[in-house]
Amino acid sequence: MRPADLFDRDAEWSDLEGFAAMSSPGVHLGILYGRRRTGKSFMLRRLAAQRNGIYHMALEEEPGPALQRFTDLLGSRRGLSRGQLRVADWNEALRLALSSPEDLLIIDELPYLMAGAPGRAIPSVLQSLIDASHDQATAGDSLGGDDPRGTCLDHGTSSSADPPCR
Repeated sequence: MRPADLFDRDAEWSDLEGFAAMSSPGVHLGILYGRRRTGKSFMLRRLAAQRNGIYHMALEEEPGPALQRFTDLLGSRRGLSRGQLRVADWNEALRLALSSPEDLLIIDELPYLMAGAPGRAIPSVLQSLIDASHDQATAGDSLGGDDPRGTCLDHGTSSSADPPCR
Protein backbone atom coordinates (compact mmCIF):
# COMPACT_ATOMS: atom_id res chain seq x y z
CA MET A 1 0.00 0.00 0.00
CA ARG A 2 1.35 3.39 -1.00
CA PRO A 3 2.13 5.67 1.99
CA ALA A 4 -0.20 8.65 2.34
CA ASP A 5 2.73 11.07 2.52
CA LEU A 6 4.23 9.91 -0.79
CA PHE A 7 3.31 12.15 -3.71
CA ASP A 8 3.71 11.58 -7.47
CA ARG A 9 5.97 8.53 -7.21
CA ASP A 10 3.48 5.85 -8.29
CA ALA A 11 5.77 4.00 -10.70
CA GLU A 12 8.78 4.10 -8.38
CA TRP A 13 6.73 2.94 -5.37
CA SER A 14 5.19 0.14 -7.41
CA ASP A 15 8.66 -1.04 -8.46
CA LEU A 16 9.94 -1.03 -4.88
CA GLU A 17 6.85 -2.78 -3.56
CA GLY A 18 7.11 -5.40 -6.28
CA PHE A 19 10.74 -6.04 -5.45
CA ALA A 20 10.05 -6.34 -1.71
CA ALA A 21 7.11 -8.68 -2.31
CA MET A 22 9.01 -11.18 -4.49
CA SER A 23 8.19 -14.70 -3.43
CA SER A 24 10.98 -16.51 -5.23
CA PRO A 25 13.41 -18.22 -2.86
CA GLY A 26 16.77 -16.82 -1.89
CA VAL A 27 18.48 -13.51 -1.34
CA HIS A 28 17.59 -10.80 -3.85
CA LEU A 29 19.75 -7.75 -4.39
CA GLY A 30 18.39 -4.45 -5.59
CA ILE A 31 20.47 -1.34 -6.02
CA LEU A 32 18.63 1.94 -6.15
CA TYR A 33 20.63 4.89 -7.37
CA GLY A 34 20.09 8.33 -8.78
CA ARG A 35 20.69 12.01 -8.20
CA ARG A 36 20.84 13.33 -4.68
CA ARG A 37 17.83 14.88 -2.97
CA THR A 38 15.18 13.21 -5.13
CA GLY A 39 13.41 11.17 -2.44
CA LYS A 40 15.09 7.75 -2.65
CA SER A 41 15.81 7.54 1.08
CA PHE A 42 12.31 8.81 1.88
CA MET A 43 10.77 5.96 -0.11
CA LEU A 44 13.18 3.35 1.28
CA ARG A 45 12.37 4.35 4.88
CA ARG A 46 8.67 4.01 4.18
CA LEU A 47 9.16 0.65 2.46
CA ALA A 48 11.08 -0.67 5.47
CA ALA A 49 8.41 0.60 7.86
CA GLN A 50 5.61 -0.91 5.80
CA ARG A 51 7.34 -4.30 5.50
CA ASN A 52 8.74 -4.35 9.05
CA GLY A 53 12.15 -4.32 7.43
CA ILE A 54 15.51 -3.12 8.65
CA TYR A 55 16.51 0.35 7.44
CA HIS A 56 20.08 1.44 8.12
CA MET A 57 21.49 4.78 7.03
CA ALA A 58 25.24 4.40 6.62
CA LEU A 59 27.39 7.33 7.65
CA GLU A 60 30.90 8.41 6.82
CA GLU A 61 32.54 7.08 9.97
CA GLU A 62 35.35 4.81 11.12
CA PRO A 63 34.85 1.09 10.35
CA GLY A 64 34.53 -0.08 13.98
CA PRO A 65 31.79 2.36 14.97
CA ALA A 66 30.01 1.76 11.64
CA LEU A 67 29.81 -1.99 12.27
CA GLN A 68 28.74 -1.49 15.90
CA ARG A 69 26.03 1.03 14.91
CA PHE A 70 24.64 -1.52 12.42
CA THR A 71 24.87 -4.27 15.04
CA ASP A 72 23.11 -2.08 17.62
CA LEU A 73 20.24 -1.68 15.16
CA LEU A 74 20.00 -5.45 14.77
CA GLY A 75 20.16 -5.88 18.54
CA SER A 76 17.40 -3.33 19.13
CA ARG A 77 15.09 -5.37 16.89
CA ARG A 78 15.77 -8.34 19.18
CA GLY A 79 15.06 -6.38 22.36
CA LEU A 80 18.72 -5.90 23.28
CA SER A 81 20.29 -2.73 24.63
CA ARG A 82 22.97 -0.82 22.79
CA GLY A 83 26.29 -2.68 22.85
CA GLN A 84 24.82 -6.03 23.95
CA LEU A 85 25.05 -7.62 20.51
CA ARG A 86 28.57 -8.05 19.18
CA VAL A 87 29.75 -9.47 15.86
CA ALA A 88 33.24 -10.08 14.53
CA ASP A 89 32.81 -8.61 11.04
CA TRP A 90 30.41 -7.63 8.24
CA ASN A 91 30.05 -11.27 7.22
CA GLU A 92 28.56 -12.16 10.58
CA ALA A 93 26.49 -8.96 10.76
CA LEU A 94 24.90 -9.38 7.34
CA ARG A 95 24.21 -13.07 7.91
CA LEU A 96 22.49 -12.15 11.17
CA ALA A 97 20.51 -9.37 9.48
CA LEU A 98 19.28 -11.78 6.81
CA SER A 99 18.68 -14.76 9.08
CA SER A 100 14.92 -14.88 8.55
CA PRO A 101 13.18 -15.66 5.24
CA GLU A 102 10.99 -12.58 5.65
CA ASP A 103 13.84 -10.13 6.25
CA LEU A 104 14.04 -7.00 4.18
CA LEU A 105 17.33 -5.22 4.71
CA ILE A 106 17.82 -1.73 3.33
CA ILE A 107 21.27 -0.18 3.63
CA ASP A 108 21.13 3.40 2.47
CA GLU A 109 24.38 5.08 1.40
CA LEU A 110 26.15 1.71 1.12
CA PRO A 111 29.30 3.24 -0.45
CA TYR A 112 30.09 4.84 2.94
CA LEU A 113 30.32 1.38 4.53
CA MET A 114 32.51 0.06 1.73
CA ALA A 115 35.05 2.90 1.97
CA GLY A 116 37.13 1.38 4.78
CA ALA A 117 39.17 -1.81 4.68
CA PRO A 118 36.64 -4.04 6.52
CA GLY A 119 33.76 -2.62 4.46
CA ARG A 120 35.40 -3.61 1.19
CA ALA A 121 34.41 -7.18 2.04
CA ILE A 122 30.68 -6.33 1.89
CA PRO A 123 30.22 -7.03 -1.86
CA SER A 124 31.83 -10.46 -1.55
CA VAL A 125 29.80 -11.23 1.60
CA LEU A 126 26.61 -10.32 -0.26
CA GLN A 127 27.67 -12.46 -3.22
CA SER A 128 28.29 -15.35 -0.85
CA LEU A 129 24.85 -14.92 0.71
CA ILE A 130 23.20 -14.77 -2.70
CA ASP A 131 25.10 -17.82 -3.98
CA ALA A 132 24.28 -19.84 -0.85
CA SER A 133 20.62 -18.95 -1.11
CA HIS A 134 20.07 -20.44 -4.57
CA ASP A 135 19.10 -23.74 -2.99
CA GLN A 136 17.20 -22.36 -0.02
CA ALA A 137 15.00 -19.38 0.74
CA THR A 138 16.87 -17.21 3.25
CA ALA A 139 16.00 -13.55 2.84
CA GLY A 140 15.16 -10.49 0.75
CA ASP A 141 17.75 -7.78 0.43
CA SER A 142 17.52 -4.23 -0.82
CA LEU A 143 20.29 -1.68 -0.85
CA GLY A 144 20.32 2.02 -1.62
CA GLY A 145 22.90 4.62 -2.49
CA ASP A 146 23.39 7.86 -4.31
CA ASP A 147 26.19 6.82 -6.66
CA PRO A 148 25.15 8.01 -10.14
CA ARG A 149 27.88 5.81 -11.65
CA GLY A 150 26.34 2.64 -10.16
CA THR A 151 24.50 -0.06 -12.01
CA CYS A 152 21.20 -1.59 -11.15
CA LEU A 153 21.11 -5.28 -10.38
CA ASP A 154 17.76 -6.92 -9.91
CA HIS A 155 16.79 -10.57 -10.16
CA GLY A 156 20.25 -11.40 -11.48
CA THR A 157 20.09 -8.95 -14.37
CA SER A 158 22.26 -5.94 -14.98
CA SER A 159 20.43 -3.16 -16.73
CA SER A 160 19.74 0.46 -15.93
CA ALA A 161 16.17 -0.01 -17.22
CA ASP A 162 15.12 -2.88 -14.94
CA PRO A 163 12.95 -2.13 -11.87
CA PRO A 164 13.40 -0.84 -9.21
CA CYS A 165 15.75 1.59 -10.95
CA ARG A 166 14.45 4.92 -12.16
